[in-house]
Amino acid sequence: MRTGEGGGPAWGTVLEGCVAHLNRVLLGKADQIECFLAAALSGGHVLLLDGPGVGKTTLAQAYASLVAGSYARVQGTSDLLPTDLSGVSIYDQRSGQWQFHPGPLLHHVVLLDELNRLSGRTQSALLEAMAEAQVSFDGVSHPVPQPFTVVATADANAGATMPVIDGVADRFAVSLSLGLPDEASEVELVSSPRPAATDLPALVGPAELQQLRTEIGNLFVSRPVVEYAVALVRSCRSVGWLSPRASQALLATARGRAALRHRDHVDPDDVRELLPAVVAHRLHYGSGAGPPGSYAAAVSEAVAAVPVPRPGR
Repeated sequence: MRTGEGGGPAWGTVLEGCVAHLNRVLLGKADQIECFLAAALSGGHVLLLDGPGVGKTTLAQAYASLVAGSYARVQGTSDLLPTDLSGVSIYDQRSGQWQFHPGPLLHHVVLLDELNRLSGRTQSALLEAMAEAQVSFDGVSHPVPQPFTVVATADANAGATMPVIDGVADRFAVSLSLGLPDEASEVELVSSPRPAATDLPALVGPAELQQLRTEIGNLFVSRPVVEYAVALVRSCRSVGWLSPRASQALLATARGRAALRHRDHVDPDDVRELLPAVVAHRLHYGSGAGPPGSYAAAVSEAVAAVPVPRPGR
């Protein structure tokens, strides 16, 4: 990771700033913020499994402000159409041509509330954007802006909702829950105003963020740590389906966590501590069983069963 030498971007300052600002607007959520940033800054999408009023929108808006990205919010409903996400062409009488009007997926940061209320057809439009970095309309493909991050919410225990397509769930690098604040944080929250998420300063532009993602993706991971990550994922397969994309997401997000901790390599702790966030939603939506939290025991057993590689690179 570069730290500003030779006139290059001071990534350490950028990363510290992102953490500090998000901790100012979301009190008492340091672990969740680190997990979110580890995924988003390494190019991953994030699924928030939460109830209302805990700061999901604030988190997405604040991140968009910090990375100077365009932002869109979509409220998921059962009648939302694919074109409500991708965009639509409208005939311009003056020019005599059809003009494509981009939908919310053509933004850098997209907050999609209640993913599990979208129909399968509409989820497919989301999947195309996440998997292929494009949306299609009338046979024409339109690339999504880069860097591109989807932050979606879902209630794993909600009734009368649509099943989340396995392929869509698999495209989220991590899932996490912000949860309710502790008592001290809630007292501070209601007694003093928080900075508005949309007023946070831009710390890095889109082009610089793309460069940062590239550098994070190049952080060193030793062969033993790679094998450890794969072994953890394979151990979790005893309770549900996990594609190799889970192993890829685990290592990518571990690189993001290492960068946030100012290391130029990934430690086994990065992999082990991120495992629940990477596999829970995949096991839940892939197997159609209980809520993600019900897999905590299986993940713990997987961690206990796989030997931790010895220190050294």
